[in-house]
Formats: sequence, C-alpha cells, structure tokens
Amino acid sequence: MLSITNLRTLIFVADCGGIRPAAERLGRTPSAVSMGLKQLEDAVGSALFEQDRKSHLTKVGEFTVETARDVLKHYDNSCASIRAFARHEVSRCTVASVTSFAGTVLPEAIFRVKSRWTNFEAMVREVHSTRMADTVADGLVDVGFGRITVTRPDVEATPLMHDRYALVCREGHRFVDLGRPIRWEDLADDDFIGNESYDSHTCEGLNRMHDNARFHVSSASSAFALVTARVGVTVLPQLASQIAPRGIRFVPLEDKTASRVVAVYIRRGKKLSPATRMLIETTQALLVEWAADLEITRVRNS
Repeated sequence: MLSITNLRTLIFVADCGGIRPAAERLGRTPSAVSMGLKQLEDAVGSALFEQDRKSHLTKVGEFTVETARDVLKHYDNSCASIRAFARHEVSRCTVASVTSFAGTVLPEAIFRVKSRWTNFEAMVREVHSTRMADTVADGLVDVGFGRITVTRPDVEATPLMHDRYALVCREGHRFVDLGRPIRWEDLADDDFIGNESYDSHTCEGLNRMHDNARFHVSSASSAFALVTARVGVTVLPQLASQIAPRGIRFVPLEDKTASRVVAVYIRRGKKLSPATRMLIETTQALLVEWAADLEITRVRNS
C-alpha cells in the first residue's frame, strides 16, 4: 500500500533537491526520510530516483510525484471538509471554474453564501473547460463551472447558461465601427490570438482560426494583455466582457455556432457538502437575476 506520509515525503525530497534539505523542512531526521522513500519504492516496485543523492527522479519517480500531488490535494481537501463538518459548520467548498465565470458570477455567489453562513470556506481554482470533467472526477474539487466539452460517465454536467462568443479588439480598431457582425473572413488581415479553452470546440470557424493562430494564450487576462498591446485580436465569451480592462471592445460575431453552454460539474454519486449545495443553488438563482445584464440566456432545464 502507498502511504500518504511517504508520498508527501517524496514530494518534499523532489522539491528540495535532496534528503537532507527535505528532512529539515519536514522536521525529521535524514534516516527517517530515507526509510520512508525506501518503503515507497518497495510499494511501487521501482526506483524513484536515479542515484543515492536523491536529486534526480526516474521516469517512474516523475510520474509518481505528479500523481501524488493530485492525491494529496484531494486528501487534504477531504480532511479539511471532515473537520469542518465535525465542527457543525457548513463546511468548505473547493471549486474549479473557467476564468470568465470565476471573475463575474462566482464572486457574488460566494459572497451571498458567506453572508448567510459565517463559517463558510471556499477555495477557487481556475481550470480550462477541457480539463473540467477530469478535475472533478479525480476529486480535486467538489464542483466545477465550465463549458460542456467531453463528458465522462462518472461526472454529471448540468447546463446552467448559454453564452455567445464575440470578437475582442482594442478601442479604435476598424471592427468597432464596421456596423455589422464580424465574419471569419473579415479576420484575414489580422493576427489571431488563440486560446487553450477553444480546444475541442464544435464551431468550425473558431477551430480554424485557433489552428492557424500565430499567438496562443492560456487565460483571458493574457488575451486582454496581447490585444491591448496591439498584437492581434481574439475571441472570448461575451461574459468575459464584464472583466475586460478599459480600452477593450467586444464586437458580435455573425457565426451563431460560436457559443458555449456553461454547466455545473459534479462527480456522479458524490454526497455534496452543505456548502457545495448552497453555492450551486445560489449560482443558479444569481444567473436568473443577472441574465439580462450579463447578456446570457439561462438554461431552464438545469
């Protein structure tokens, strides 16, 4: 059996670059750390380091460290939830969210839950929609909010809202005063900034622009920065306009398939904490209340 303690020890040794500095960080003796690593290697059935100094991981060691980080996040989150529940609190909620949702709807939802339950705790992680189902299924978070992409049988994705994409450019760009929605062919003379969140999207035009993009980013904030710096133009959900910096304009796209459905993700069969249930319910109510202002369509069957 792989010990949680020994997995944690492995991560410290890998991060610190050796047994002695890891032992100092852990408050343990070097011999105890060495023994923990030996027990872990015996349980794994393979060497985790290339040499006795424990400064270079083997391929198995690299994979074990990467996997152990996720295991420990899940373990630590679960322990915190159990302790909170035992103290008769609403308990904590760990959340994964796409950037646009995390910057608009989620803060107000968290504030409203916090206002009702003084001991409410939350941890928010920004995750791309393409990794949302895996993040929830692996138990790294209690709930996720993101675009519906590839589904998994062990994850429920309940639609919440429909959101159109828009062309994002700087103030003064010729597209701002074009007087009609933007067509994909209009972008032929502009450098396009691709975004990782477009991966596996069903809109052919968006996929084509993304595949041929000269520049790529992994977040809306980076996309805004490049647009502001006149590097190019990009496409983002209309919801992201609520967190756009000054000088950024959102212009409608003609292609109606350039849209998304944002869903709430939970692991199938998982018993949700009171905090998680309250956050989901508050988010649903908030979307009804804010639909017109956010220029979104509430998906009523959620």
